[in-house]
Formats: sequence, structure tokens, C-alpha cells
Amino acid sequence: MKKIFLILLCILPMMFTSCVKEEEDLFEDSAAVRLQKELLRYQQLLTNAPNGWIMEYFSDLGGYIFLCSFNARGEVTVALEGEEGTTASNYRLITSDGPVLTFDTYNELFHIFSDPGYSPPDGYMGDYEFIFMEGSAEKIVLSGKKHHNMIVMTPFPANKNWDDYLNELLRIEESCDYGYFDIHLGTDSIANAVLSSTERSIQFEFEGITQQQRFIYTLSGICLYDTITIGQYNLLNFTWDETNLALKCVDQGATDITFRARVPDDYLPPATYEGAWDFSYQISADAGTRTTRPVTLLKDGKTFYLRGLWPSKPDRTIVLKYESGSGRLTLSPQNIDVYGENIINFAPWMVVGEGNLWPGVYSSPGQHGVWDKVDREKPVITWVDYGNGSFYPERIRGWILWMLTSSGGNAGRYSAEPTADCRFVDIIMTKK
Repeated sequence: MKKIFLILLCILPMMFTSCVKEEEDLFEDSAAVRLQKELLRYQQLLTNAPNGWIMEYFSDLGGYIFLCSFNARGEVTVALEGEEGTTASNYRLITSDGPVLTFDTYNELFHIFSDPGYSPPDGYMGDYEFIFMEGSAEKIVLSGKKHHNMIVMTPFPANKNWDDYLNELLRIEESCDYGYFDIHLGTDSIANAVLSSTERSIQFEFEGITQQQRFIYTLSGICLYDTITIGQYNLLNFTWDETNLALKCVDQGATDITFRARVPDDYLPPATYEGAWDFSYQISADAGTRTTRPVTLLKDGKTFYLRGLWPSKPDRTIVLKYESGSGRLTLSPQNIDVYGENIINFAPWMVVGEGNLWPGVYSSPGQHGVWDKVDREKPVITWVDYGNGSFYPERIRGWILWMLTSSGGNAGRYSAEPTADCRFVDIIMTKK
């Protein structure tokens, strides 16, 4: 027994020495050296993608696609869906709570969602510094350092170009942008959903529980930031069925769920509005001779620019917004030009008595264009008050050019141009 005890006394120190040596071998490099090696590995991943990376970026405004191309000199070229061109800036890989990717010089595209100048105090809760969570040649996963949104990057396909990819994304967005959807389980309608392409979010109520989730557009449809649940079904990925106007869930075990677009009778898709129109109007409330002028609507996403209404000022522009849920264009008060030290405002006009400006204190005044539902290819649109002014019995019938001071004060009616260039009542537009 004493021999066994003595043998154990001799063996145990050797065992502990062996374990310590093994532990030392496992961590041959210091933590700082290991972190530098990780930074080098991520640097190589970023720069070795020949056509750049697709970044699925999320903020409070939902998900947007960035395309990013990194080089070894610390430069990054960025494109953003819905925006033209690319912007170059610098990036760095640093250590801060682990390996971090930082876009540390201002990039007018990439910093849109994190710049407090766009939405104080913290922008749209977007990040410009990201902690690396995992990385391979097939996928890099990042976490926003401040707001902790998960960001996924995948290599951009070698056989595509950036412009074609972004144009296809825009086509998908416009194609499925209907605003209101009926949720179907098989053939049964079980709930309603609201899809906001502006906030990139989808919201619905099922069995008394309201759910809302951000999403991002993909080349096939939409992908949610996180799973939503309807009964026993977990939903994340949807493809857009353009023929049946439906978002179909493609997740395993949930393919019976479909979001079918609810389309108003007078709905017009955004592409219909682009092009040449006749713009017809009166200059007062009294029925009489109408003035008709050729105008052009130029499309930029959900914004349209109307030009040609003033023959002597071809660059003067009116901005219209596309309303996804109704398929209508909306017209709101806006500054369109300057005159001396004053601003020329395109102002809503009630046209009662001698004509009153809309008070504009209790509501957001404006008009939208209502299609007559006769010819979808060459629609006729009548502009009417869109109903935000219910405090007053009168409705906005037209628009008048009005002057404002630089501080927004009233400077009186603008009359430096012919009346037909300053007053627009009972507007009707006809597509050519």
C-alpha cells in the first residue's frame, strides 16, 4: 500500500505538469495576438469577394440592401437600393469588445440611417460600427455595436452587376407594394395585414395579439428580420406571386400561409403614372373656359416630379407622392420657386367667396387624384380634397401661388405672372 502511495506521489506532479503544458499549447498566442489574427482573417474575407458583398442592413426604418466593395487600402465603395450611383469612403477593422468593422469616415449613403441630422437624436437607430459575430467566404454576420441590429452579408454573385441587381429589387418592391393584405390559411381568410414599404414593416392581428416585424426586399419577395407566428406556423421568408398578387410563405411547414393583396377598384400601380399627361384646370370657381397644358410625370421610387405646367419656366417642378395602399398620387403644399426675397408657395385653395387659403392649422391639407375607372392604360384623374380637413365644411378645390417670407410669414398673393400661371382649380389630368 505504501508503495502505491509513493508511486502516486511521483506520478501526480508529472500529470499536473503535463496538463499545464497542454493548456499552454492551446493558448500559444496571447489574447492580443489572437485578436489581430482574427482581424486579418476578416480583412481577407472582406477584400477577397471579387464583386463585393450584399449587406442586409436593418434600422428603425426596416431593412435595406447595401452593396459594399472593400479593398486592402481601407477604402469601401457603397451603393444603396433606391439611390443612384455609388459613394466611396474609408473603413477600418479595430478592436473594441472584439473585432469590429467601422465605417469611420462620412459616407452620404451608408450613414443615412445613423446620422442624427436625418432624425435626431440618434438618426434612425442605425449603426456604422459592427462587431463580427461569425465569418466565412459564404456569409459574414455582424451585430450593430450601439443598437445591436443583426446584419448579414453574403458575396455578390460574380455573374451579375450592381445596377441590374438594384433595379430588380426596385421592381419587386413596386410590384408587391399594395399596402393591405388578407392572410389566408389554405383557402380560408384568417386575418388582415398592413404592409408599409416606407417603414419596411408588416403588422397584423391574430387571435387578439398584434404582431409587427421589419422586413427587407429580396429578389424573390421579402424576408422578415425575425420570425412571426400565426397559430402553429412560423413565418420568415416570402416569395412574391405576381400573377396572383400574393406573398407566399416558403418556410418549411408554413407553405399554407399566403398574404393576398387587397386591391381597390380604382387602384393604379406606380408605373402607370409615369409619362406624358394633359393637365386641365380653371382659374376660378366659376365654370368657364378650361386651360389645358401638356405636362410630364417623372418617377423616382414613390416620388413623382411634374414638369411643364409653366411654359415660361420649364424647370419649375411640383412634387407628388405615391400612396401605396390606394394606388393614388397625393399633392401637398410646397415651395416651388423664389421671387425677390420671398418664397413662392404652391398653396391649397378652398375657392369660396373670393377664394380663401386653407387655414392649415388643424390638419395636413392636400388633394389626391381619383381615377374614373374607365381606361387603365390612359386613365383620367380628378383631383379632390383627400379628407384631412374635416374641421372645415369647405374642401380644397384648387391651388394658388402665394408668397411667404424667408421665415414662413405671409407675404401675399403672387401676381408677377399671368393668372393662368397662378391659379389652378378643379384639376383633371388625362394620360396621353
